[in-house]
Order: sequence, then C-alpha cells, then structure tokens
Amino acid sequence: SSAILLMLVLAFAPAPLAVAQDATGNRLVADFVAAERAGSLTLWNEFLDRYGSHTGNTMVALAVKRRNALITEQDEKQRASQRGPWLKTQSDNPTGPLELTPDERKLVQRALAYAGYYAGIPNGHFGPDTLEAISKARQQAGLEPGSHVDKALLLVLPDVPAIDRLKSRFARSYAGAVFPDAMEPRLEKALAALGNRPVVFDYFQGHLYIAGMARGFEQGWYNLNELARLAGGHLVTITTPAENEFVYYLFERDKRFTLPDADGFQQGPLIGLFQHDNTTGAKGRWAWVTGEPLDYTNWADGRPDVGDGRQNYGRFFRDREPPNGDPRAIFWTDSAGSGNGFVMEVD
Repeated sequence: SSAILLMLVLAFAPAPLAVAQDATGNRLVADFVAAERAGSLTLWNEFLDRYGSHTGNTMVALAVKRRNALITEQDEKQRASQRGPWLKTQSDNPTGPLELTPDERKLVQRALAYAGYYAGIPNGHFGPDTLEAISKARQQAGLEPGSHVDKALLLVLPDVPAIDRLKSRFARSYAGAVFPDAMEPRLEKALAALGNRPVVFDYFQGHLYIAGMARGFEQGWYNLNELARLAGGHLVTITTPAENEFVYYLFERDKRFTLPDADGFQQGPLIGLFQHDNTTGAKGRWAWVTGEPLDYTNWADGRPDVGDGRQNYGRFFRDREPPNGDPRAIFWTDSAGSGNGFVMEVD
C-alpha cells in the first residue's frame, strides 16, 4: 500500500526530508508513490522535472537513482538490439527458426546452461530437456513463445566463448575486468558483489559455482554466507558425488584454498553445511544452509567429531594420513567455522 511504501522510504532515509509536509510535500509523496508503482521512466522524469530542485529530499534522491537505473537498462536494451548475435550460424533466417549444425546446437545448450535453464550434457541433440529450456528462456526474455532458436533468442543468451575466456585455472580478481556484451547476469552480479577478492568460477548442471578467498573479518562462516547471499547465492550445497567432484576440482588447482594446519591436516574451503543443534553428540543435527535434505555426505574417516562442541561448520578436508591413500582434500570435516576460502553456489 502507499502507506507501507512511505513508511519504508522514511525508515531507511539517511537524512530528514527537506520539504515540509504541507500541500507541496503531500503531493511530492503521492507522486513518488505513483512513479514507484509504475516503474516508468516517463513518470520518473516528470517527477524530477517537478521536484528536482529539492536536492536535499530523500525521495528526490531515490527518484534520481530509479531514473538512472531505468536509463541504464534502456541503453543496454538499445545496444543489444543493435549488435548481432555472438553465435554466427550458418543459417541466415533473419526472423524465423534457424537450422543449426551439431556444434552450434552444443553452443546453444551451453548458453542455456550458463543462463540456468539447462542442466543436461551439451550433446548437440535437442531432446525434451533442451526444448523445455529454450521455451523457458524465450518466455523469460519476452520473446514469441516456442521451443525454436532464432536470432532474437541468440541475442539474449550469454556469450559462451567470451565467458569461457574469463575463466582462470587459479583464483583471480575481476575488479576492472572487461565483460562481454552478452554477459551472464548471475555471474556479473556475483563478481560485482565479490569485489576485488580472488575467485575462480565455473558452471555445473545449470548452476554457477564460485570459489573465493576470504579476507579479514569475513572469514567466519556466517559472514561468508551473507557475502554469498549478497552475491546472489549461498554457500554451496552438495547433493551428489558428481557435484562433490566438480566442486573439488573447481578449487583444487589453486593451493591457496587447501592450506596445511599445524597438525598436518589439509583444511579446504568452507561449504554450506552447519550443525544447528550440537547437543546430540558427534553426529549432531547437520543441515544444508538452504534447507535441502542431507541425503549425501562425504565425511572423512572419523568425522564429524564436533571438537568438544566447538566444530559446527563443514569444509573440505584431507587427513594427514588418509586411510585409503587418497591425496586429495575431497572429503569433509567439521570445523570451528573460519577459514581462508569458501565455495558459493547460485541456483
């Protein structure tokens, strides 16, 4: 309602309103609420034409932000409409369905996976899962309904080769990096939120995974999960052996993620596993941060042991003398919840 919206605006206002609540002030509030509801660039422009001189007013400042965001969005749509698709197909139908080669189909499937619509293996065959993913992508983009690929769809799918070129074997900072025009939105948001910390990223079954270095006060499990939330996701939840292998190989090449401790154990990055009730002994009541069922685990031998009730957070780990001789830090242990690295996931 208008009253609730106004209360929220005033509650988060950094400074008092500069306009007195007389007839002009009341009209300003009503016009702000109307523009906020409509989300129209025209209405925001009209609002600022009328009240833009009240530079100390909180709602005027918010209106400038709303207007500028819409202008940026409009400019991006204009640029997208003027550029050609990143995938240059052999078929040249300007408006209708495109005939794609098997390799072009694989690229479309990978683009759908990067956008979160497709969880299968890119094989060049458009089966039911691929056709459903295409239909969802078209619907989300506001395109003509259907399960066909045309140039309009290619314009809104992420640029797979350009995003692959952004990938790195070792964690790096993406602050100041030049992103492709057809950037994957989840990745763009996450990298912006993660700032200049070194990270490495990749995709698996339609989800985005990022392993990052923790810094200073952020090293606590709760702080890192909040950081992951601000980046659009959560600390990783691992539900299958294949996913566990993928996450491990995401970070294992960069040895900064798996540092030896004083006792010779390899302590890897934190994951989204925690114990919300440690009164039931070593097994405890472990849960994923998303509430997903804990049907799959990969605990190291003898873990979890909860360390006198102080180790309530999960991480990757390798024993100093693995019982099966496996040298990889691919297993899990319970820990006190601080560390130098973390893995997050964006669904």
